[in-house]
Amino acid sequence: HKPLAGSTCVRLRNAYEDIHEENEPKVAWLPADPSIIHLRGPNYLTTRQKNPSPGSLYVLKEMDVFYANEHITNVGGRFKLPKNEFINKDHHWYAPDTLIISFSLPTTAPKLGRTATSADRKGLVVCGYYQIKPEVRKALAIVSNSSLSRDERDHQMNQLFPERDQRLRVNGILLWEKWCSTSGSDPEMQKRLKFIPRGENIKDLGVPSWICRYNGKPMLIKRPGETSFIFFSSQQKILEIDVNLHPLPYMFKQAMAYLSDHYFARMMMTFGFVIEGRADEELPEVLLGDPITLPFNDMTKIPQSSAIFGD
Repeated sequence: HKPLAGSTCVRLRNAYEDIHEENEPKVAWLPADPSIIHLRGPNYLTTRQKNPSPGSLYVLKEMDVFYANEHITNVGGRFKLPKNEFINKDHHWYAPDTLIISFSLPTTAPKLGRTATSADRKGLVVCGYYQIKPEVRKALAIVSNSSLSRDERDHQMNQLFPERDQRLRVNGILLWEKWCSTSGSDPEMQKRLKFIPRGENIKDLGVPSWICRYNGKPMLIKRPGETSFIFFSSQQKILEIDVNLHPLPYMFKQAMAYLSDHYFARMMMTFGFVIEGRADEELPEVLLGDPITLPFNDMTKIPQSSAIFGD
């Protein structure tokens, strides 16, 4: 028996809505507007300017959040997933219809000078379930259609995205397709995944400046097989990316442990993911999915993995 995806959480209409718990505590979440996260813009290589993300490629449908005693891979495989609305539709490209992104966030840090123990691997597992946006799927169908000439392809893309602001997503769609098609065999491409953690109100809370200076800064996930894991089901059109933040440097783990102990319950936390654009044809960057917002959650009410999976 698998628990339903989203069974540990409840979606809010806004960040300040009260949770009405019926039987058991739930973790509150909601999708954020992609434009709150600034990414590399169209001319970033010359101007170094970042702009609001021009939308996202996937809609955030469900969330699960729980504590675990260690990093867990293939998190989505432990849950009964939301229905794929496109499962019977034509699909001849690499990007998935269903995207699952999970990350393990350390909430403890080893003492300096002491060897890390199993207790130091405990942390928070956050898992988002995303579905591809219809217009992104249509764009992938166009660019992967080998029977179209370049002019025909451009014409169809302009019909799909008639406004300039809409067309800003095209390079991000192409980069995502490239990442999906090559990252499994190309570690250098896999290393271009970036994780963006933000505390929307940490300055108001008086969080120490040594933590605030890193707030919202993208982090490249650069160690495939240690900090990132990929699971792909071509039959079900599902791609899962698992990010393990436990191997990151001591200062990061110390910051997360400090925030968990003193601030998480009062924080509005936002998380996003993007593939790093490094050439003009890969810019502007576009968020993979709607940002995840976890607002003002009582950390004592977050379930343990053993209570969910019976491990």
